[in-house]
Amino acid sequence: MGPEGSNEAEKNALLASVSRSFYLTIRALPKRLRHPIRTAYLLARATDTIADTPQVAVDERLKHLLAVKSCASQDSDRSKLVQTGIAFGPLQTNSAEKILIAGLPEIFADFDQLEEADRKDVMTVLDLIVRGQEKDLTAFRHVRALLDEKALDEYTYLVAGCVGEFWTQVCSRKLRCFSREPVDQMLSWGRHFGQGLQLVNILRDVRADWENGRCYLPLGTAALDSQDAALIYRRWLQRAALLLAEGWSYVLALKNLRLRFACALPILIGIRTLNLLTRQNALISRERVKVDRDEIKKIMVQTLLRAGSNRCLDRYRAKLAQTP
Repeated sequence: MGPEGSNEAEKNALLASVSRSFYLTIRALPKRLRHPIRTAYLLARATDTIADTPQVAVDERLKHLLAVKSCASQDSDRSKLVQTGIAFGPLQTNSAEKILIAGLPEIFADFDQLEEADRKDVMTVLDLIVRGQEKDLTAFRHVRALLDEKALDEYTYLVAGCVGEFWTQVCSRKLRCFSREPVDQMLSWGRHFGQGLQLVNILRDVRADWENGRCYLPLGTAALDSQDAALIYRRWLQRAALLLAEGWSYVLALKNLRLRFACALPILIGIRTLNLLTRQNALISRERVKVDRDEIKKIMVQTLLRAGSNRCLDRYRAKLAQTP
C-alpha cells in the first residue's frame, strides 16, 4: 500500500474509533463523497471533544475552538494546533479522542487535499458548528434551561441542521443522479433531517443533561418531574417526529442506492429511538434509552434489502415506528 492508501486507511481507522456508526455510514457512501464528508466529520468531532472537556475553563475552550476553526482559512497559522493537542489530548479518557486531538494537523492536511468547492463547504459547516458549540458553552452560565423554542431551533440548526445542508450541497454537486426533487427542496429537508436527529438525542439525554446542570428543552422554571415538563416533553417528541418525517422524505427522494442506504439508516434508528422514548419516561428514568447493537445490525440488514424500493422501505419504517 502506497503513502496515499496508507493515509486513507489511517483516517478510516480513526473515524471507526471515534464513531463506529458513522464509519459504517461513510463506508456505504459512493467513493467520491467519502473524503469531504469524512474530513468534515473528523473536524466537527474534534471541536466537539474540545468543547466537552470539563477540566478546561470555558473561556480557554472557546479560545481553542476559534483557533481550530481559523485553521480552515487560507494562510492560517496551524502551529496553534500543537498547543491545542498539548492542552486537550492528555485530558481525554477515551484513547480514540486523544488520537483525534493529536491528529488535528494531519486532518487539516487532508482538508488541504480537497477540491476547492469541497473546502468551501467544509469551512462553512465547521464555522456553523463551532458557533453552535460556542452558544452551548455560554448559554448555561446563568440559566438552567434554554429560554424558548427559538433558542432550541437555532441550536439544533447550528450543530446538526447545517450538516444536512452540507451533505446536500456536496452530494448534489458530485452525483449526477442525486434526487428526484429540486436541490432547494432537498436543502430544506436535509436541514430538518439533521435537526430531527439532534432533537432525538436531546430528548434521550434530557435526564443526564439536567443532572449536569443544563437542559436544552425550554422548560422555563418547571422542574424536570413536573406535569408542565411532561407536557413540554411530549410536544417536542411530536416535533421530532415531524422533523424525522421530513428527513424520510429526503431519503425517498434520493436516486443513488448507496446514498439512500447511508441516509435511511440514521433516520430509521432515530425513528426507533423515538418510539422507545414514547414508551419510557426519560424525564425521570436514569436508564438511557438506546437501540441495542443487535437491533441496529438487524435494521442495517433490513434497510439494505429494501433500499431499492420506496414502498418496501416505507413499510419497514412504519413497522419500526410501531414495534413495542
